[in-house]
Amino acid sequence: MKRCYAVDFWKFLFSIVIVLFHGRILGGGSESVGGALVLFPHGNIAVEFFFIVSGFLMAYSEFAKRDRMKDSSTILASSRFMWKKYKGLLLPVFVSWILTFSVMQIVNDSSSKEVVKNLGSGLFEGLLLNNTGLSGYKCMTHIWYISAMLIAMTFLYPVLYKWKDKFLKYIAPVIAVLFLGYICATYGSLGNTHEWIGITYRSNIRAVGEIALGCFV
Repeated sequence: MKRCYAVDFWKFLFSIVIVLFHGRILGGGSESVGGALVLFPHGNIAVEFFFIVSGFLMAYSEFAKRDRMKDSSTILASSRFMWKKYKGLLLPVFVSWILTFSVMQIVNDSSSKEVVKNLGSGLFEGLLLNNTGLSGYKCMTHIWYISAMLIAMTFLYPVLYKWKDKFLKYIAPVIAVLFLGYICATYGSLGNTHEWIGITYRSNIRAVGEIALGCFV
């Protein structure tokens, strides 16, 4: 697939916004929390960009193959796609999680028993399974986006692969409108990423809707 440098530029720019948002307590100023300046207080909306771009790139990569004969079943093709996506993200995230987990145990002066307990319940987060609801101990909550993206793609990619044209023209926009409309009508906003709404996190519904929107655009 041909690299899209314009998308790379915007990904870099919005990455900076998110980094500044998560490290937002700096100096002093008028827009503040506890007297400290807050840079990009609404920088979390950059997540919308990344979800939409993830959908766009997923559809773009599949659209580039439209003239190729499908050489495998939907299940096999979807498994290959998701495994490639998952393994590319797992190592850097897991290493970061182990380092963060270790530092937090030292800072909190956790006992050996507490370390084992926290590791057992928090390992799902390090394996990018936290948005399934399995994660207990949390030390890198900001990686919810990656977990939500993988969950959403697990549901959307097989439909894209099986019914490519119908998905891009009809199914994707309908999913986007219904899912995002449901969240906005029910909760008033797309935020509150860690709220459990019965069978899943609200952020997973948000991810499905916005990645589907990215496929459509």
